[in-house]
Amino acid sequence: MDMYRALLAVIISFAILIGYQYFFVPQVQQPVSEPVTEAVAEQPVQQQEQHVISPQKTAVIEPQPETPVAVERQPEELTIDTDLYTAVLSEKGGVLKSFVLKRY
Repeated sequence: MDMYRALLAVIISFAILIGYQYFFVPQVQQPVSEPVTEAVAEQPVQQQEQHVISPQKTAVIEPQPETPVAVERQPEELTIDTDLYTAVLSEKGGVLKSFVLKRY
């Protein structure tokens, strides 16, 4: 009876996996290939037009907004004092600088 249940569980698991892939995995669309002769013929025409039309650009200098200057400051230390221990945490990186047990 246990062998029958194990076999049934494996079959149902495979059925669920195959069903999931069939219904929920998006189908990959293959790109439609265009005739190569048309693409080759269009490229030289576009390159010639780009070389012929080249408008002169004037340089416009826009003022840049000032960036705020970061002020460096010393990291503060947070002291936690309980009946069992005293802990000191640093604001720089959130690290534990010291941990002292009171009843040791």
